[in-house]
Amino acid sequence: EPMSELDYLRLAYRWHPTEDRLVYLKDGGLWLIDFTGDAPSAPRRIGESLGQLAEAPLAFTRDGRSVVVGTSPDLKASHLSFAEGLGVIDLDSGAGREVPIDTSRWSLKKLIQANAHVAWQPEAGTIAMQLGERATGRTAVVRVDLRSGRERVLWQGAMTRMDGFAAAGDHSRVFIHYEDFNTPGDVYSFDAKFSQRQRLT
Repeated sequence: EPMSELDYLRLAYRWHPTEDRLVYLKDGGLWLIDFTGDAPSAPRRIGESLGQLAEAPLAFTRDGRSVVVGTSPDLKASHLSFAEGLGVIDLDSGAGREVPIDTSRWSLKKLIQANAHVAWQPEAGTIAMQLGERATGRTAVVRVDLRSGRERVLWQGAMTRMDGFAAAGDHSRVFIHYEDFNTPGDVYSFDAKFSQRQRLT
């Protein structure tokens, strides 16, 4: 069944960065079609254990083996269902697992991506997110190790706006439109540890 115009406009699908495989969101689930054979495979639902998925984010991991999705959607949102959590789904096995986020401390703002199709992963096996600290309202960049669940706060600041994320090809740096109370909005480059910031424009 073809995707609706609404799905198309919401970009609720992604082509694999290097292979002829397509993932798309439909009816709250993630589906995979493989085009590498003589004929396209039948759509296969993957990551069912994660329950209903949000319509964003949807991004491949850097190695192309998995997909990062939004979980626990806020169904009261007026257009795109807002993700309150993240999950990672293995393409081959179809298994899904939650990205550990301490929701008593943090609220999810966004997955940090290298581009529209791929998550930013300067370190394999980790996910970087922009989170909001519930107690203070401060914005933080947090990296979570998917194996151990350990989180590292790379950066934190108050009254901050960060958007337009993009990364260098080797994921060593990320480029952001950044501004805060003392810093006018501009494009900055941050290193992988968010310890060095360089204004670009």
